[in-house]
Amino acid sequence: MRQPKRFVFGLVLSQATLLLAVLLWLLQSSIAHAANLNVNTFSDLSDGNCNDGTCSLRDAVALATPGDSVNLPAGTYLLSSGLGQISIAKNITIAGQGATASSTVIDGNNAIRLFEISGGTITFSNLTLQNGQPASGDGGAILVSAYAELTLDNVIVQDSETVGFGGGVYMEDGVLDILNGSQILSNTAVTDPSAAGGAIYLFDGTMNLVDSTVANNQATYAGGIRLNQNSSSLTITNSQLINNSGLELNVFTGGAIHTGLGTVIMNSGLISGNTAFRGAGVLVDNGKFTLNGGTITDNESDYGAGAYVVYSNALLTINGGSISGNRSIATKFGGGGMYIFQGSVVQNGGEISGNTAVNLGGAMEVRQGSFTMNGGSIANNSAGNQGGGIFNDLGTVTLTDGTLTGNYAEFGGGAIATGVDSHIEISRTVIYTNSTHSSENGGGILNLGTITLTNVTLSDNLANNGGGLHNEGSATLNNVTIYENTAVSSGGGIYENGGTLTVGNTIIAGNSAPAGPDCTGTLTSSGYNLLQASSGCTVSGSTTGNISGDPLLAALALNGGSTLNHLPNSGSPAIDAGNNATCAATDQRSVARPLDGDGNTSAICDMGAVEYGTGTPPTPSLNIADSSVSEGNSGTKTATFTVTLSAASAATVQVNYTTANGTAVANTDYQFSSGTLTFTPGDTEELITITINGDTTDEDNETFQVNLSGASNATIADGQATGTITDDDAPPTISVANVTLTEGDSGTQTAVFTVALSQASSKIITVNVATSNGTATAGEDYTAVPLTTLTFNPGASLSQTVAVTIQGDTVTEG
Repeated sequence: MRQPKRFVFGLVLSQATLLLAVLLWLLQSSIAHAANLNVNTFSDLSDGNCNDGTCSLRDAVALATPGDSVNLPAGTYLLSSGLGQISIAKNITIAGQGATASSTVIDGNNAIRLFEISGGTITFSNLTLQNGQPASGDGGAILVSAYAELTLDNVIVQDSETVGFGGGVYMEDGVLDILNGSQILSNTAVTDPSAAGGAIYLFDGTMNLVDSTVANNQATYAGGIRLNQNSSSLTITNSQLINNSGLELNVFTGGAIHTGLGTVIMNSGLISGNTAFRGAGVLVDNGKFTLNGGTITDNESDYGAGAYVVYSNALLTINGGSISGNRSIATKFGGGGMYIFQGSVVQNGGEISGNTAVNLGGAMEVRQGSFTMNGGSIANNSAGNQGGGIFNDLGTVTLTDGTLTGNYAEFGGGAIATGVDSHIEISRTVIYTNSTHSSENGGGILNLGTITLTNVTLSDNLANNGGGLHNEGSATLNNVTIYENTAVSSGGGIYENGGTLTVGNTIIAGNSAPAGPDCTGTLTSSGYNLLQASSGCTVSGSTTGNISGDPLLAALALNGGSTLNHLPNSGSPAIDAGNNATCAATDQRSVARPLDGDGNTSAICDMGAVEYGTGTPPTPSLNIADSSVSEGNSGTKTATFTVTLSAASAATVQVNYTTANGTAVANTDYQFSSGTLTFTPGDTEELITITINGDTTDEDNETFQVNLSGASNATIADGQATGTITDDDAPPTISVANVTLTEGDSGTQTAVFTVALSQASSKIITVNVATSNGTATAGEDYTAVPLTTLTFNPGASLSQTVAVTIQGDTVTEG
């Protein structure tokens, strides 16, 4: 039970000059709302009194009881260093009343921290907190020193500094919601050598960043947001983290986000323009980061500009979105998009594209870690040394259902370069139009380690030697198509140079080079290969089933499955020419082998990556993800739902969608919507946008559903998503108006007091009222009103009345 609030209202009886004070006890139940404290001075006073005509911010916060709102008119409230920070440990709202967040400013004058919060549920709304700078400790503007729930709703936290952690905000534990256009700007944590979290330091607890911006912050470590404990978590929705900097060199710093041991989920938004020695976009340090949507772009580091994944427990999962246009500028090591050191990255979808490295690994460098690709693309990345797409050194790389295209490396391995003692397994993947400098080797792949290719297409890659594959390590190829690659010097398809290369059920044809157009060096055959031009190479091992000639392959196309391939045309000698005992169980499209391609009732595997015939790949499945958005006070916002296809399809996929009410009501809280999503061949992600209507009504968070139905050429795995509309409106306040009347010489009169809500609410609000003596005495001057409960129901009148009977007399009173 919350403690009572007493408000005194004067009732003047002019004839007898009797002052009757009527006291309303505002007893707030669990769903009731308390009162406003209206600040009316910009001075920082601490006299503990708001009834003397002057009410300061500091006094209003001190006097507020749970549920109260402290309202600040537009202007600047400069806090006194002599009085120190303002402490809060209760449920209150501090709200600016200006037109924008920048209209109402609380300023620490670069001398003190603004607020310390040690408990309760606190909301700051529509104001700016700036120039906080404590002499010691954490949290430049706000320190949450014990479990609390803090909401920043359309709040700017800027230009604050700490010598410890959290230049803007330090959160020891609890819930931190940053919503509705909030901005954390230009805060710093750089004084201490271990200072971290220029904008925010989340030691423990849960943080939600929705429709907000974290920009231009700096710290020794983690210029933007730093998590710590393994139970700390951050969810990013439609927000930006831009131009943040981690300043320390030669260490694991992090520009925008440092996960620590925590968990970060990015559903949508932008991480861009950040800088750090390692991990300018994201540093995944023994924690977890999941990219469901959004973009990590234009970040710059020595190593791992988009993301740096370090230590064995670190995991970066890419389900959608993109890591693109990031830059590694170091001349040692590299990783323009990502650097993986002992950690793990799993790519299930999305793209890693347009990243650059001065040295190694335009898209990524994998060093003692692992990269697993289950879908998506690595495209148009470049490296000044080796590995335009992937550089793998002492790591493990597994690529399945992937596309590597348009990557370039100056000194070899246009798509992939792998070092000694490194391992790569590639299946159901296409590697095409990658290249290296005309004097270097391995347009598609440069291998010095151990590599296995199954159901892989290498096409239209370019190098000096080994247009498709240059091998100096150990390579095993089964059901591979190496077609239409080019070498400037030798080995248009394959260049074997001192390693071991074993091929079976494989097509090597249609490649070009002045010497050894299809292959150069020694190939160890396990049988059942088609080698169109053997000049320039020696074939050892089994010759059983080996043939030559034109394989009659179709142009590169999406013939089913999720990756491009060269399908054998009718009459191809590769049809039914493989070995059932050694061919892969499925082809590049996931079509089951063997098929009876030549129609003679005998099902025999084809050579190459794909089967000719009427087999069909597994039907892809559809999933839809939840979405959350703050409603706003007016106008509209958009909730975005991501629908993903488990694998690209050669056929057009369509699915119907429609919204359905939960606690939110269509065309009131959100706009009803229905329609059809279309996935064109190769497409794996589409978006549904739902319009959310803003209002100023205090209400619970509301939900609605988006349901999928009627899919064609796909199944529905998860067909329902929940949209959450987060309420960002302050609760109404309760007030009672003074009444003045003349008592009369006899008889009685009625004083009618109006108890009013400041605004409508969707909640049931109750308030208890009663009279209490002031200078007037119950039974003599008025008739007491016992404790009475007023109930304000949603949709009902915003005001109710309380009648007090006044008794007349002829006594002279003063």
